[in-house]
Amino acid sequence: MMHFDCTSERLGDAVVVTPYGDLDRDTAPRLRAALTEAVDEAGADRVEVELRHVTFMDSSGIGALLAGHRLAEGAGISLRVRGPSPAVRTVLEVTGVWGLLGS
Repeated sequence: MMHFDCTSERLGDAVVVTPYGDLDRDTAPRLRAALTEAVDEAGADRVEVELRHVTFMDSSGIGALLAGHRLAEGAGISLRVRGPSPAVRTVLEVTGVWGLLGS
């Protein structure tokens, strides 16, 4: 299994969540938890998901991003993704997620 990590940092009025490694069935719950924490952080206006370090993403990763988006919408804040590798961006585009969350 590929190493996976996920960091979160407050930058101004945003919380930036940065996953590292493969985003799949085994690791998507960790991203979902990080996005839930980011949405719950008091005073944040938006959550940004920096994807440049994600090497692989399957439907589980897509599901985690969409779950984060729903939570953010419910809290009245935005969630955007940025910086995906070409392979990850292709997955996001084919599934329509880039059109919804891409920045």
